[in-house]
Amino acid sequence: MIDPFNLLNLRVVPVTLAIDAHGIIRVVHPLLDRVADFEELFVNTTFDTPQEQLKSELEPLVNQMQSDEAVKLALWEDASHLDEALSIAEKALSQQATDRTHFNLGVIYRMRYDSLYRQAGDFAKAVNHWTAALNLDPNNYIWRRRIQQYGPRLDKPYPFYDWIPEAREVILQRGETPLTLTVEPNGAEFATPMSDFSSNGNNQTDPDPEKRIYQDDAPLIDVEMTIVPPHVTAGDSVRVHVILRPREVAHWNNEVDEILLWVNTPDGWIVGENLLTVPNPQQAESQETRHFEFEVRTPQNAKSSEMMLSTYALYYVCEDENGVCLYRRRDIEIPIRVNVADSHRLRDGG
Repeated sequence: MIDPFNLLNLRVVPVTLAIDAHGIIRVVHPLLDRVADFEELFVNTTFDTPQEQLKSELEPLVNQMQSDEAVKLALWEDASHLDEALSIAEKALSQQATDRTHFNLGVIYRMRYDSLYRQAGDFAKAVNHWTAALNLDPNNYIWRRRIQQYGPRLDKPYPFYDWIPEAREVILQRGETPLTLTVEPNGAEFATPMSDFSSNGNNQTDPDPEKRIYQDDAPLIDVEMTIVPPHVTAGDSVRVHVILRPREVAHWNNEVDEILLWVNTPDGWIVGENLLTVPNPQQAESQETRHFEFEVRTPQNAKSSEMMLSTYALYYVCEDENGVCLYRRRDIEIPIRVNVADSHRLRDGG
């Protein structure tokens, strides 16, 4: 059960909902310190099979969903309708730029990014719209959490999805099979918060300092990047997502070394990890997306400007099926927007 558009209009979580066997919400925020009352109201109560009652219970949510064509398409139609949903949501934003229209648009962009219909920049656009929503309503806990879900550990209140492996283990132990998730959480969504920025890159060595590996000039691999948050106060940190995706004419060669990402550390900056790897799958060839995540803290004296972070990837890639396999380097320049005057508005709520 998910509410990606926050149709419940929650401003804080968690919220406790007591849902009966018919799927109807019977109690919102039960007082768990008054167990006897909750048992009488819900646990020990048998609810009738709903008829017209179902309509009345869900009518506010249904009306809200039906009134927003973009939300309706995104929730109830398959992913092929997300382009249409985006078009409608973009028009709604142009007519009235509110925190809600920005948030909804960001959700649909992320939904398309997670689908087979993804387009370059979808993830970054989602983060940009969620950030715009938070700027318009900096006290909205839900808007803030969507950004923190993919953001740096210094800004995380807790690990977002560390309960998933535990839940799967419990399900397996009771002899059942966990459901397959449409999108597997990773990286930032499992990351544990930290109070001080630390670096693991001190003993790591640049694998190609003299640039001896040939560049992927074709290129055979497309690169996409998203920075969360999209702009940062000097001295704060960001989480960088680098996504590598083979073109139709290429595939990964998994019979050799793992793909590497090297992150250079500019003067005054701190990088969490300089050298990152993604393990190869077991099959000899594949075309899946490969996702790197790392964190970087900007210097306290950074200027208010767009600063470039230099990285590069090394990978084994093959042309076409059973084609020539190559070892290639791809230089990737990552723009980090640092704003000295931005204070700590996004992080501290304004």
